[in-house]
Amino acid sequence: MMQRALRAFAQLSAILLVCLPIAVLATLALTPFWSWLERAAGVESIGHSGPAEWCYYLVYALSLLAWLAVRAVRRRKAAR
Repeated sequence: MMQRALRAFAQLSAILLVCLPIAVLATLALTPFWSWLERAAGVESIGHSGPAEWCYYLVYALSLLAWLAVRAVRRRKAAR
């Protein structure tokens, strides 16, 4: 039981750490989108030093959700 919990914790930690640099790079790559969003909607999304903090959080959350979706699809296929 303890080993299973430790394994789940290690997997979750690994995913959280792997998604972090991916989210940072994706946020920076989306700079044109953040600029457009600020112009079109008036939402403060880009500043003189790059995207706003909430942009990083949003892309990080979306990358985690994407990973969870991929994992769910794989589990369903494996269960068949």
